[in-house]
Amino acid sequence: MAIQPNESESRSTRGLTDKLIQGLNYRGVVWRGDAIKRLVEIDSQTAMPVLLRILQVDESTHVRSIAAEALGEIGDATTISQLTQALMDDADRGVRGYAAEALSKLTSGTPEVSQALLQALLEDIHVQSSSLAYKAAQALKDMSNIDTATLELIKVLESCYSSQQFENVYNQTLRLKTIEVLGILGDTRAVPVLLKALLEPQLSHFSVALQALEKIEGIDRETVISGLVKAFEYYKQLGRQPNHVDRCQMLIEIAKKFGLNMEYE
Repeated sequence: MAIQPNESESRSTRGLTDKLIQGLNYRGVVWRGDAIKRLVEIDSQTAMPVLLRILQVDESTHVRSIAAEALGEIGDATTISQLTQALMDDADRGVRGYAAEALSKLTSGTPEVSQALLQALLEDIHVQSSSLAYKAAQALKDMSNIDTATLELIKVLESCYSSQQFENVYNQTLRLKTIEVLGILGDTRAVPVLLKALLEPQLSHFSVALQALEKIEGIDRETVISGLVKAFEYYKQLGRQPNHVDRCQMLIEIAKKFGLNMEYE
């Protein structure tokens, strides 16, 4: 009996799926990454248990990252537990970041997931060259669960300012990253400490604080204007050094967005 077209196509798909799965056991890193993406395209349900195994045991951080990302794209809530485990325990921060992104697509935030994201954020905020804190913050925001993270980060930043160690490299890095993450969370309760950050010695921190303030929705106009004017007058009285003039110009521009016109004479 002749094979019908749909039956032939099904056999062809199964054959390709089997070859891709077999190749994942011994092929190179780049090939395996591409194979994961192809496998998800043609048969996501067959791919899912394979991806979970890869996420747990594969030696390559690149392949584990792609597996975590693919699980988020598949969107099956039954993988939340394994992704949460990867977020908490994977040895590589990059993989943990992809797990955080995947979780934001799969859940509105169970207590276990939210706690894991918060823990990852607060741990990674102290690490210079890692994006995990940013991804965890974005995931918490996507889940509308930013309260605890915001309050903890405000404490971190206030503690940095209280220490007065502005030239300390670790302190500088921690302040900058905390300001950036507060901007991602976008909570209005962070406005006072972000306005304080406008008096930062480092121009980079000042600029990021301005950007963070611009991102926050529902911000109290009078509070912001008061902080902008304070910072503007502070830099204005320091004189016409390029750094201070630049800051004044940046403050003038953001003030316009809040309906305030300031002039640097």
